[in-house]
Amino acid sequence: MLKHSTPEDRVHFEQIVVDMTADKKLQEQALANSLDQFAVGFERKFMDALLTRMERNETLTDMFVSNQEMRNYLSGEVMKEVYNRFRDTPRYNNIV
Repeated sequence: MLKHSTPEDRVHFEQIVVDMTADKKLQEQALANSLDQFAVGFERKFMDALLTRMERNETLTDMFVSNQEMRNYLSGEVMKEVYNRFRDTPRYNNIV
């Protein structure tokens, strides 16, 4: 995507792409038009998706910060995922 983007940036971009590809109207426009025609009005849709994703991430974060039970659940799931990725990825196995 971006020349100097980080893996974290790419995750954020992917969330926006997933949100936008769920838009049936946008899908219809893409299928019915050339890329140049599709580009007309895309900036507005992109900004809407960007702001909506920001709000959704903020809402989700607030929910986990304010709810101890949900935070405990998420922490446990994230811990297992991080642990397994470290254990299953060869580039991390040579550190110890």
